Amino acid sequence: MNKLKSLLILIVIGLFFASSVADARPSFNPKGWSKGKKTGWYGESTPPGFSKKEAKKAEREAKETKKEARKKAKEAKKATEKAAKM
Repeated sequence: MNKLKSLLILIVIGLFFASSVADARPSFNPKGWSKGKKTGWYGESTPPGFSKKEAKKAEREAKETKKEARKKAKEAKKATEKAAKM
């Protein structure tokens, strides 16, 4: 009976320390991560670095589109001038 009590006490102590060691592991999420809505900075839904990268990408695409539109406008103008000369 005495061996059974000491075994039971060892199991309880082992479980107590095992649970405290499990809580001591580093967390990969920032404090408060599990609470609240996940939003980026300045009201954005993404982190600032990602938002900046996406904004620059949109700027480049807009510039390219603008260049293409100018090129097409010049071509159309030349075509109309050529047609007017004939």
